Amino acid sequence: KFPENSGQNFRNPHTVFERRSAGFGWANYWCDLTHATALNGARNPGARLAQAAMIAFGLALFFVGELAIARIELRGGVRAVVRGAAALSALGTAGVAFISYETSRILHFAVTFLAGPGGVVTVLTLSWVMHRARLGGRWMRGLSLLTALGAIVGLVVYVRQALLGGAESALLPVTQKVVALLVCLWISGTTRILDRSRHWGSSRSQNQ
Repeated sequence: KFPENSGQNFRNPHTVFERRSAGFGWANYWCDLTHATALNGARNPGARLAQAAMIAFGLALFFVGELAIARIELRGGVRAVVRGAAALSALGTAGVAFISYETSRILHFAVTFLAGPGGVVTVLTLSWVMHRARLGGRWMRGLSLLTALGAIVGLVVYVRQALLGGAESALLPVTQKVVALLVCLWISGTTRILDRSRHWGSSRSQNQ
């Protein structure tokens, strides 16, 4: 139950952590930060900023995909997979920012499963492509695998908790924060490598 002086009888049925906190907490879900009303019933002045940040987060992943397409000259099916997966992930991430669990449980599930798997496919595909192009090193491949693994773990916990009726725990929101940090590191590292690279096609021509 929320504090009596909160001014509102605000109910958030899927979040049971940090109920007296209007701000950030490791046990708060990302979507909590985008609500106009905070968990204690007070107005959340940072909701719009949080929504904008999630949109930028998704667009950054899409940008990395487009940069890889241009720098490594991806073609055919690989190009379609990278562009499509990155676009779906960006769309899903933006959707999570505006479609809360309370607004529509089904739509929230849908955008979550656009953002998560789309991001995993993008990361793994680009890791494979960059390995073939001899871009990056073992540390980058390790970061890619760790990022994808973290996202998969988060999705499994989400399915167990939200779809299969499993007990709610702090593991899911904490996993969200860790994976977000890994994705930011992956985006930064991948962008830096691609920005410094020459076109793969040009490199192959010079080696022949």
